[in-house]
Amino acid sequence: MRLVFRADANRELGAGHVMRSLALATEAINRGYPCFFVGEIRDLNWVKKAVNELGFTKVFEKPFFFNPDSETDVLVLDSYNLSPQHPQLQKENWQFVVVIGDAFTPAFKCDLFIHPGIDDHWIIDPGKSLVGFDYVMFRPEIQIARDNKSKQNEILNILVSGGGGDAFGFSEVIGRELDKIDLNFVAHFFSSSPVKSLRGNDFRNYPIGPEIDYIRTLANIAITTASTSSLEFIAAEIPTAIVCTVDNQQEYFDELRSRGLALAIGTFSKGDGWVINSNDLQELITSKRKQEDLINAISGKFDFLGPRRIMDYIEKLNGSSVK
Repeated sequence: MRLVFRADANRELGAGHVMRSLALATEAINRGYPCFFVGEIRDLNWVKKAVNELGFTKVFEKPFFFNPDSETDVLVLDSYNLSPQHPQLQKENWQFVVVIGDAFTPAFKCDLFIHPGIDDHWIIDPGKSLVGFDYVMFRPEIQIARDNKSKQNEILNILVSGGGGDAFGFSEVIGRELDKIDLNFVAHFFSSSPVKSLRGNDFRNYPIGPEIDYIRTLANIAITTASTSSLEFIAAEIPTAIVCTVDNQQEYFDELRSRGLALAIGTFSKGDGWVINSNDLQELITSKRKQEDLINAISGKFDFLGPRRIMDYIEKLNGSSVK
């Protein structure tokens, strides 16, 4: 059995499709399976670097250069932008097909459907759907961040990340909100555009990339979009504030808010622009009790065994495992 991971990343799509794929690919590679990555990555060099360094047997940047073998190849597909009619994606070209998807995923024909969120109502077919907390896919670095998290910070560390593309000036907007708060803190911004404090606060800027895994171990609070990255902060047991910027974040936004796992502080729409609840954000940053309430709510929710459970299921579909 060979696993072929098909996903794309760019500033418009974000990095979530690829990063989820890498979490599962890490488990498959560790089990000894030949794994291939097929996809186009533009304008996100840190994502390309992560793909190239993971340990894939081969990386195909031009998808049409890869020719699947229907006897051995398992397609793992995570995409919003590909068509179900795409010739390369047809089930007859593969041993079987695994789709990672949600409401915005096209109706690909598959043998196994994995929903990457925490809500458990995504049962496409009772016999071939894996959903809920037990099947969320995290990179090993997220568990390391949780286990190695600093407990003795003398100063409040706030991590701000707008996701792979930092769309709509998220980091700049949050920077202006943080500047309103009279408190000694360090704000770590992961963005393509540097954010400067107008009041002399300690704002530190980083390129979007692997440095975030280290800063995650320092962070007392995270502020992010309701995307894949929000689950990573929550799994690392960091009190997290979220905003919803695009339609495909609405599900995470609603689920995390309703379950009390994150503090929903705002939205962006093309009509209204940014709407941020400054009072709620300030309460999270200034109130130890609010932070502790969120930590208690998220503690132990994720056991980081999602990729292992999914690979166990894939091996059952295949009927064999590496000897």
